[in-house]
Amino acid sequence: MALTDRPEVHPIREARASLPAVARSFGERGIAAGVYYLGAHRKPEAVLVPVDLFDALKSQAEDLIIAARVSERDAMGDERRYTLEQLTDRLGFDPHDVEVAAKQMLAERE
Repeated sequence: MALTDRPEVHPIREARASLPAVARSFGERGIAAGVYYLGAHRKPEAVLVPVDLFDALKSQAEDLIIAARVSERDAMGDERRYTLEQLTDRLGFDPHDVEVAAKQMLAERE
């Protein structure tokens, strides 16, 4: 099944009973086992994926989670926002040192 196809959604009760078989399939077939959708009333609410697939997608998932949390925070209208320069000044850091450290951190990620 392609991920763009309408998924077969397994009810929670069925998913609970099928969990050992699903896990075994993931262990035996890895990413090729595909994904397992579950939810109430055949409405997809969650997906079980093989750990190899999750590992391959982990950095993108983390980015999406962070973006969702930032959006939630933005929606709350929290007025405590500071620029990097304001924080640097307020915390007493030398702006040059912060710039050098930031460049080093970025270089380490490459």
